[in-house]
Amino acid sequence: MIMKKYIFYIFAAAAVLSSAASCSKEFLVEAPVDDIYAENLLTNYTGFESMNYALQSMVRDEYARMDVNYGSTSFGSLPFAKSTMWSCGVDNAWGNNRHTSFRFFSYPKNIVSMTNETCFLSLFEWLYKVVNTANMVIGRAELDGIDWEGGSASADAANKATVVAEAKLYRAWAYRHLTLSFGDVPLSTEEITGSNYRVDWERNSVAEIRALMEADLKYAVENLPMRQAGNNTKPNQAVARHYLGELYLAMSKPQEAKAVLQPLVEGNDYALMTSRFGSNANNPGNAFMDVFRSPLYSEGNKEVLWAFLNTEVENSSYGNSDVIFMRNMWVNYYSSNSTISKLTCDLYPTQSMQLFWSLNGGKGAGRCAISLGAFGLYDWDGQKNNDIR
Repeated sequence: MIMKKYIFYIFAAAAVLSSAASCSKEFLVEAPVDDIYAENLLTNYTGFESMNYALQSMVRDEYARMDVNYGSTSFGSLPFAKSTMWSCGVDNAWGNNRHTSFRFFSYPKNIVSMTNETCFLSLFEWLYKVVNTANMVIGRAELDGIDWEGGSASADAANKATVVAEAKLYRAWAYRHLTLSFGDVPLSTEEITGSNYRVDWERNSVAEIRALMEADLKYAVENLPMRQAGNNTKPNQAVARHYLGELYLAMSKPQEAKAVLQPLVEGNDYALMTSRFGSNANNPGNAFMDVFRSPLYSEGNKEVLWAFLNTEVENSSYGNSDVIFMRNMWVNYYSSNSTISKLTCDLYPTQSMQLFWSLNGGKGAGRCAISLGAFGLYDWDGQKNNDIR
C-alpha cells in the first residue's frame, strides 16, 4: 500500500507539472542564445547587415572552388571555379584539361552525357541557396519589433530599405545566373522552412522570373546610393543599374535600358580610367593594369562598380580567400615549366616549388585556356600594337 501511494503521488505531481506547462506556450519555445540562429541574429540592423555579409560571401563564391565528379569517379574539391560556367564559351575559351567539367565547350556533343554531372547540380543548389537566404532577409525584415538602430523613424526606414535593397539585388543576381544557365526555373519568393518545405517544384517561365528580377533591381536602384561607405566593396545603385540595364536589353526594351544606364554612363560617380593611378602608378605598366591592381574607389579607381577582395575573412568582412583559386583556372602547372621547376630557395631547399606556388596563387591547374579567336579580338583591324590590353 505504501509503494502504491508513492506511485500515485509521483503520477499526480507529473500531471500537475504537465498541466502547468501546457498553459504556457513559452515553455516549449527554445532560446538557443549561445548559437547564431536567424531568430537571434535578425533582431536588429547589425544582425541584418551581418546576414547580408554572408549573402555577399555566397555571391563571391562564383570565383571559388567547387566539388565535381566525373562519371563514377570523384575528384573531390578541384580548383574549378563556378564562373567557368559564364566566363568560358565556345568562342572565347576552351577546356584544355581532361579534368575540366566544362570540356563540352571543346566537344559540344559531350554536354548530353554530362547533363547529370555534379557540377550542374552544385551550380543549381548554390544559386538557390543565395535565393533562399535573400528571401529570409526580405521576409524577416517585415517582422515587428526589429531595432533598425537609426535613432529616428526616418533613419530606421532608411536602414531597413538598404538591407532589403541589398538582398533583392542578390536575389536578382542569382536568378540572372539561373535563367541564363537553365532557362525556365522554379520561382521562390519566400523563405523555405520546415513548415513549407516541398519537393514538387515546377518551373516558371523566364518571363515570370524576369518580372521579379525587374522589380527587385528597380527597388535596389531606388534605395541604394551610387556608392556605399565611400567604396565599391558593397553592392550599390551602380551595380543595380548595370544589371537592370542588361535585363532590359534581354527583354528587348532598349529605351528602358538607356534610361536606367544613362545616369551611370554620363554621371560623375564612375568613369573609364585613362591615366595612371594607384599604388603602382610609378611602376612600369598602364592604366588598364592599374584598374586591377588598385580596384578600390579610395585608391582612385572610378571604373570598377563592384570589387570582390581577395583577402582572409578575418581581415575584412568582405573577404573570402577561396577566390584565389580563380588564378589556377587559367595557368598551366608551374612545375611543368622547365625554368620554374629548377628554381630554388635557400630558406626552403626541399619546398622551393611549394613556396613558388604560395606566392603565385597556387600550382596552376590549367582547366581553361583562351582561344585563338579571343586573342584575335585584340588585333581587330590591325590594332594590336595600339591596344594596351
